Amino acid sequence: MDSVQIWEAIRDVVESGNESDEVDLKSEWYDLNNRPAEAEFLKDVCAMANDLPEPDAVRYIVCGVLDVDRCPDRTDVASYVMGVQTGPVNKLNERISQSVKTHIEPPVNVRYVDIRHSDVDAILGVLEIRGWSKGWDDRPYTIKEGIHKLKKSQIYVRCSGGVSDPASWSQIRLLVEHSQEQRIESLEQEVKDLEEAHKEELQNAEVQWRQDIDEKERDYQRTITALRQEIADMEQDHQESMTLLRNDKAGLVEEKERLKELARGLTQRFWRRSEVNKSILRRCFRHYGMEHQLDAWCLSDVEH
Repeated sequence: MDSVQIWEAIRDVVESGNESDEVDLKSEWYDLNNRPAEAEFLKDVCAMANDLPEPDAVRYIVCGVLDVDRCPDRTDVASYVMGVQTGPVNKLNERISQSVKTHIEPPVNVRYVDIRHSDVDAILGVLEIRGWSKGWDDRPYTIKEGIHKLKKSQIYVRCSGGVSDPASWSQIRLLVEHSQEQRIESLEQEVKDLEEAHKEELQNAEVQWRQDIDEKERDYQRTITALRQEIADMEQDHQESMTLLRNDKAGLVEEKERLKELARGLTQRFWRRSEVNKSILRRCFRHYGMEHQLDAWCLSDVEH
């Protein structure tokens, strides 16, 4: 926000003197070189930060203005606008950042801005306290390192009348529960955003996946059909080969019997001839391991 937007955000409270949840009025600026004053500054920042309900929320501590309790008559601006003198804004922001980082955790988004009042020659010192970063509810904010009367691990919240007091156990529980709810809501929204962002991509991926599956199924079916045909062809070839082998075997058996009968007839004829040397014929049959065939063919024939 620029100075004009900040003024519009705090104007009603400054002019009425009635503090709100968003704006706290202080009569003077905190002296950060004084430990009690710095402790008061840190206590108020911690309390305002713990009052932030959402990431976009903003809280303001406006210094240099009297509230309605100290100045009920708001007709004379000069009577309730005291103004502040803080020096260079950049150096003051460095000092504020150093103090907050040292004494409060988790980090608080704090910025100091000078706002010149439009009706009087006075500067309002405005602390702008913004919601947590990255969409996470970082509360509760606690005192990281003690200073003056502030103790480590203390948690401060805003109470009635704009007073910053230590949080009760019930208030701490509410802060933690709200933080958890915010985290859950943030995560759910992130999931929804991711789902929406990738919805079309997922749909396209699903279509492509189904197309790939269908194509693989068709390839599988084609492969199975080809294998079945190949097996059928092999079985048919096998059957044909077996038939040929059986036919060849039968032919060989017949040929064997025919040759055997021919050999028996020739042997008997040679045996009956007187000029044939039977001992030579026997040695020949013995050489081929067929002497028993010779006896069976010739001697049995002689007997008959």
